Amino acid sequence: MSRGYTPTAFTLNNGQAYTIEADGYGSCAFACWMDSGDANNQGAISIVSNTSLTAVLNCSTSA
Repeated sequence: MSRGYTPTAFTLNNGQAYTIEADGYGSCAFACWMDSGDANNQGAISIVSNTSLTAVLNCSTSA
């Protein structure tokens, strides 16, 4: 298992399945994955080439 604050990079093995998870930070909540718009903060991926994953956080304040 690896963890890191963004931006961060990990070296993964092609064809191997991985579980990813992004959490909120401070008052910013996880919103979605940028590439898919999926609002589930956990997911399964399999790497077949260089890949970037970006978690979008919602830091807006409500009045």
